[in-house]
Amino acid sequence: MVARNTKVKPGRVVGVVQRSPRVEVRFQICHFDGRLIFDVRKYLALPGGAPTPTTKGVAFPVEELPALRDAVLAAIEEMGK
Repeated sequence: MVARNTKVKPGRVVGVVQRSPRVEVRFQICHFDGRLIFDVRKYLALPGGAPTPTTKGVAFPVEELPALRDAVLAAIEEMGK
């Protein structure tokens, strides 16, 4: 399903993971309802068009980025065991 939220203002993409030829996950910092957020969202490339955001994603207030970083680093460490 394609997202239709008009409250999110486009932001700065800080990372992209290509999941398949038509699907990518974008990591971006953007504004939502006047707040700065870190958005992780699945994008789908429709035939003949640019990738479009879907409803599949999660957003964090930027204040939670340190906790998110710690969780990702813990997961990476766990995978190394």
